[in-house]
Amino acid sequence: MLRSLVGSEMCIRDRVYLLWVGFGFLSCFHMMGLLCCPPPARGNRRWIVGHIGIHFLALFVFALGGGLCRSWGADDCPGGETMSQSCLMHHQDSRYQFFYITHYMGVAWVAAQWIADGLSLWGWSRAGLAQEQLGPFGSLSGPGFGRMMWQYAAVGSCVALVTTLLWSIKWSTDPPGGGDITGTELVGGILFPVMIVWLGSWCLAIRCLGCRARKAAHLQCKTEENAAAGDPAADFLAIQVATQTNPPEKLDSSKLEH
Repeated sequence: MLRSLVGSEMCIRDRVYLLWVGFGFLSCFHMMGLLCCPPPARGNRRWIVGHIGIHFLALFVFALGGGLCRSWGADDCPGGETMSQSCLMHHQDSRYQFFYITHYMGVAWVAAQWIADGLSLWGWSRAGLAQEQLGPFGSLSGPGFGRMMWQYAAVGSCVALVTTLLWSIKWSTDPPGGGDITGTELVGGILFPVMIVWLGSWCLAIRCLGCRARKAAHLQCKTEENAAAGDPAADFLAIQVATQTNPPEKLDSSKLEH
């Protein structure tokens, strides 16, 4: 039975990762796959549907901003380039600036969410098969831990950081040979690596916190079972649990004497 569960988990994981790599950036097919194999619990289903909705909302913002900017057209840049940081900020009207920046914020959100999903699918496929609550970055959920808001805090912070870098760096779509960098170099050489490092650090931190929380919960459960059975080792486990959840200097001396 265990072998069957492991095989099913690997099958689901392979499928959702193929969807993530092939079509996930635009279509969010990998999240749709989590809705189908197997059907998730009700709470997970609501969250996945909301996740897909936010993805397509960001795509809509990206498409709307880009379409409006193309239909309006930009004022001529003094350096002859198609668009640059200085031309956008000093030679375009406020309406064009707003939609130009907003549509890049939409695609930045899509990219950051796509990377975060890739870091999470390994754990989500396991949790979906076991009908457990999905945790941030694929971590196992537990009491007081495993809130999805941590993942969205990471994604939102990444998007804010990417957007700040985008408009503070001197860039140009076709640099005239000066010190500007192209938009491709900006995205591929700076912004995309920043997203990966930022979200990877969040993923590692949350998984470490999750392992610590699960270990403390396991010790607590074992202590209660031994205490109910009258096992003398329960006192020793109680001290271990207190050490896991509190700094040694803050332990109650009465517990140690007991």
